[in-house]
Amino acid sequence: MTLLDTSSLHHETGITLPITAEFKQIAQSFVQRCPFPEKAPQIKQNTLAVCAVNAYLQLMDIDTNLEESDSWNPIMQMMADVADLKVPGVGVFSCRAIAPSATTCAIPPEAWHDRAGYFAVAIDESASEATLLGFTATVGESEQVPLEHFEAIEAAIDTVHRLRTCLIASENEAENELENEPENELENMLSKATQLSEWARDIMANGWRAVDSLINPVEFNFAFRNSDPVNSVNSINSVNSVNSASSQAADISRAKLIDLGLQLGETVQVALVIRLVPVSDCQRDIMIQLRPIGEATRLPEGIALGVFDEHNTLVRSATSRLNDNYIQIQISGERGETFSVRVHNRETTFEEQFVI
Repeated sequence: MTLLDTSSLHHETGITLPITAEFKQIAQSFVQRCPFPEKAPQIKQNTLAVCAVNAYLQLMDIDTNLEESDSWNPIMQMMADVADLKVPGVGVFSCRAIAPSATTCAIPPEAWHDRAGYFAVAIDESASEATLLGFTATVGESEQVPLEHFEAIEAAIDTVHRLRTCLIASENEAENELENEPENELENMLSKATQLSEWARDIMANGWRAVDSLINPVEFNFAFRNSDPVNSVNSINSVNSVNSASSQAADISRAKLIDLGLQLGETVQVALVIRLVPVSDCQRDIMIQLRPIGEATRLPEGIALGVFDEHNTLVRSATSRLNDNYIQIQISGERGETFSVRVHNRETTFEEQFVI
């Protein structure tokens, strides 16, 4: 991204930078990829705020990584209100866009934690200006933070230098403690996750049920034999053929009803279907589908299905198109491995963790 001339900065009510043509082009390109018109203003504002903060940090000789930031991921833009900027060796900053006349800064719940700090950025598109009004290292758990809570923007530079030192020390400490201390966070996640291995013993928790209670089994089996080459993804690690796997042992399929909020005044409900196909004693092929239920024969357009690994990194995704009767992702994993599935429609997101 092109750096800005330092003559464009001033410190009266913050630090103001121009919203350049490059910034606008980036924001518009993200907007055009999003199938949800109501998300477009949010994506545009978030992108402009991230661009402004990125330009400021680069002016201060602080390296950034836009490409690895969630705000640069079109799927994450649809699934959450993301305005994150990754700073190597420091962490992730949240760049929150506000109106020029605002007295508070909105912080969505998904950004309350795991952030190195927060920038309040006033976006004035009519004047093509972005003003960095302030910085704070913490926001607690409040969706509206008064601007008085923010420090002068220069506090961000001190925070960067402090966190670089602290993160290096904490990483060294974590490496020393890893062998001796249990991973409490992982253990807590595993206790709440759906255990796929239990399905073989007919143990179905968390709302999972037999597929034929939601879907016509004939249509379901036909779909898995004739997967859509566009919206089906064939691997996450190393995936063997479904047909060869199914000949070794019986596969297991389960379904779950998902409520995805209102659309055109009607509740959108779909079936999340997971099929386990044994490949070996330890390895499983896992096929994940979204299908319509009831009298509906097609999925609503623009529903996003994503699979995330144990590090919360998006590894596979698919989005329903006009006239799709299902979408599918195929992955592979071994016993004990974890992953999560997210389904997003407009303002509603469903997520569930799984242990193979």
